[in-house]
Amino acid sequence: PVEVTMKALADLKKSGKIRFIGVSNFDRNLIEEAQKVVRIDFLQPPYSMVEESQKELLAWCETQGIGTMTYGSLGAGILTGAIRELPDWDEKDFRYTFYDYFKNPKFSKIMELLKVMDKIAQVRNKPLAQIAINWSTQKSYVSTAICGVRDPQQAYENCATFDWELTGEEMELIDSEIERLQMN
Repeated sequence: PVEVTMKALADLKKSGKIRFIGVSNFDRNLIEEAQKVVRIDFLQPPYSMVEESQKELLAWCETQGIGTMTYGSLGAGILTGAIRELPDWDEKDFRYTFYDYFKNPKFSKIMELLKVMDKIAQVRNKPLAQIAINWSTQKSYVSTAICGVRDPQQAYENCATFDWELTGEEMELIDSEIERLQMN
């Protein structure tokens, strides 16, 4: 039961063994249930240009003073632009079974979104990954974003995201394209 887990976490925090309490993939009801026992400091939900299903929950967390640490910020890599053709992977490939990004109709919609991102990337001379991370972390309800990397260079490149920001116009352009494509 969530009460038992939260009580254990409250005890760990009280004893100084942990500083913060976070949960992953909790919905609002479960967060509220957990907070009957102890304050939740952070929520870790999925969130990206291609996965906005938790947007309302993220906004609610912001009003509650709950930080957010989103995952899937690069949409399993599809928002880096590395995949531009419909893949032909084994049907049991994790990217097929866990994500809907690599199958139509969503794949084709994402390719349309990448065209908008490509234009911004060209003007800014920035990689698509930075545009995707920048977009999500500029949302007031996103405290930080988790990104997978394959090597130190990708980590450095992702960190360079925070050396610049998308303009309000660029954010609106991306948001309107996401809305037009109705991916979520």
